[in-house]
Amino acid sequence: MRIAVVGAGVVGASVAWELTERGHAVVLIDRAAAVGQETSYANGGQLHAGHAAPWNPPGVLR
Repeated sequence: MRIAVVGAGVVGASVAWELTERGHAVVLIDRAAAVGQETSYANGGQLHAGHAAPWNPPGVLR
């Protein structure tokens, strides 16, 4: 099957890769010249212990 994936960010590139691994012919379309140059550029997904706590308990804003 021939499939077009629009958007070459993290999700689009991952989907295109998986579809290719499953044997599909994939065209990855993006307006940037290279993969991951728009929203995904420098978006590494920060992991931090402080972000695991809920944001809505009493006193969190203090």
